[in-house]
This record gives sequence, structure tokens and C-alpha cells, in this order.
Amino acid sequence: MDTEPEARQTTYRKLCRISLNNEDEHKIREGTQYCHPVGNDRFYRMIEERYDIKLGQKRKAAERTGLIRK
Repeated sequence: MDTEPEARQTTYRKLCRISLNNEDEHKIREGTQYCHPVGNDRFYRMIEERYDIKLGQKRKAAERTGLIRK
């Protein structure tokens, strides 16, 4: 956001004032739970190419690491 604490706090406060619709909130929550980026196909491809990874299916971190099983 910013390197200066005051500017970072101001930017963060502005960000938190934005009201999201239910669909966007769900997408962000799901992305967080599954450690998966939130965006469109173009954004996914960009991440895959840049970091030489394959995003694949969304699975919770605990499922991926074997802590829980589906």
C-alpha cells in the first residue's frame, strides 16, 4: 500500500469504506479459505505464467496438506 505508516493507514481506511456486494464478498472469502487468487481467467493465466505454476482446483490448505480429508 505505502511505505509510510500514516499514508498506509489512510489508504487502508479508504479501502475498508468500500461496500462489496454479497457475490464479491463470497469470492474473496472463498479465495482466502482455499488460498486461491480472486480474479478472472486472464488474471489466473498471468499468475500461472509469471510464477510457472498451475492453479488447478480449489482445495482448502488443510485438505492439500493432508490434515483433513474430503
